[in-house]
Amino acid sequence: PDSPRGDQNGGEPDKAGAAGESDASAQLAFEGIEREGLFAALNYYGYRGAVLVGSALLHYSMAKTADVLGLGVKSLVEVPFDQDFRVRIDLVEEALERCRRDKILVVGLLGIAGATETGSIDNLDALADLAERYGIHFHVDAAWGGPWVFSRKLKHLMKGIERAQSVTVDGHKQLYMPMGCGLCFFRDPELCLAVRKSARYIIRKDSHDLGKFTLEGSRPANAVFLHSNLNIFGVRGYEILVDRSVRMVAYMSRLIEASNGWFQLIVKPMTNILLYRAIPAELRDKVRENAASLTEENNAKVD
Repeated sequence: PDSPRGDQNGGEPDKAGAAGESDASAQLAFEGIEREGLFAALNYYGYRGAVLVGSALLHYSMAKTADVLGLGVKSLVEVPFDQDFRVRIDLVEEALERCRRDKILVVGLLGIAGATETGSIDNLDALADLAERYGIHFHVDAAWGGPWVFSRKLKHLMKGIERAQSVTVDGHKQLYMPMGCGLCFFRDPELCLAVRKSARYIIRKDSHDLGKFTLEGSRPANAVFLHSNLNIFGVRGYEILVDRSVRMVAYMSRLIEASNGWFQLIVKPMTNILLYRAIPAELRDKVRENAASLTEENNAKVD
């Protein structure tokens, strides 16, 4: 019978054809990202790389995240922000278009609810629209600002956070819990199963221990602190604490503006984070007249 590959090479298999079939078999044999890893997945789906996209005000831990994922800090695409310290939506879309054109996978689109330096909140609704349009996982860093949803006066600022696929909140900040108490919420809790690991001697498959899904294996029972605070304060109690902190920051900002040049308010507080600086005596007159007239040299001296 005829050879499946013909006899043009004296009965020897066609090496080019064999290589092609080998490549095709390798693709068909791809067993998923959990077993084969990110780089095999990128190759399988035809991507040339992977990035995270978010504001230039992203917390430094996002760079650490890129490292832990094995992507490297250069994979963190930091988009400029506007005069209100909110990421520019038009530039975010440009970044997403570049990634699509260059066959770069956007692993996550990152929104901020409470930038560390400014307290600003990105336009989360607009970011959610982009994430849906481009089919990207939308994550919100609400480490500081998450508890603002308890406030009836502030929660409108968080509009769009409910559309995120995942949200992080630091309990040791505005939830008044001990250091190291962090929370990650998933719209689809089964996403955790992608990294679930267990053993016969600890964290068994039927265990409720969250160590199956987290970088920490053996974990302290920090959920007890959150349970206690929610029972002691309740939603109303957290609302009172959040609203009081906003009033205090607003009061302090008024004092700074009335300081006759001794201090300068860098950005009008959007929430309960205050950004200001002390002004040296030789520059106070200039700040009183027009703070915007400070030169780079002046600013370097102040900072």
